[in-house]
Amino acid sequence: MKELKENKGIIIVRADKGNATVIMDRVSYHGKITDMLQDAETYTQLRTNPSAKTQKTVNAFISNLQKENKVTTGDASKLKSSDAIIPRLYGLPKVHKDAIPLRPIVSFIGSATYNLCREIARIIKHLVGKSVHHVRNAEDFVNEIRNLSINQDEIMASFDVVSLFTKIPVELALDVVLHRLELWADISSHTKWSIKDICQGLKICLNATHLHFRGN
Repeated sequence: MKELKENKGIIIVRADKGNATVIMDRVSYHGKITDMLQDAETYTQLRTNPSAKTQKTVNAFISNLQKENKVTTGDASKLKSSDAIIPRLYGLPKVHKDAIPLRPIVSFIGSATYNLCREIARIIKHLVGKSVHHVRNAEDFVNEIRNLSINQDEIMASFDVVSLFTKIPVELALDVVLHRLELWADISSHTKWSIKDICQGLKICLNATHLHFRGN
């Protein structure tokens, strides 16, 4: 999902939820994102563009997999990066909330890690749904709690995590994935990559979090 149009003082963008199009004042839109980027615990302004370094790391990683015959020459060519662009930040307005905050979205299309991320996602998607805590959708959740009994001294609570991605420690995420991979009995039927390869590639992707907004 991308911004639709920016012209003559307005931003035309898709809403965060629902099939709606939102027209926003461009100054207000830019101000909301700029304010969000002032959060020093989450964002810091870089002096140099790390895309070339990330691209070199990705290509070296893929070259090693190719030498070990874990990817074909053709697949290696698709997974490697050249002339990588910086991931772009934009925001989707949450029209269902007061003051219409923006949900930050980073488009990695064309970035150094884009194709590597897609390949790793293809591999580890088979791990989804194997946890007893997994809920497929709202209907599945309703069915899960339909016959649930709550005692008088208990309450049901819902928690909303703000900016989920930036709140998850990378090392913790890697540990969880590693644990799930080690329990995956038929991993070899889905990829030639070793568990170490998958985790190494995932670490490259999760640490390549640089982005740009309006040239910064």
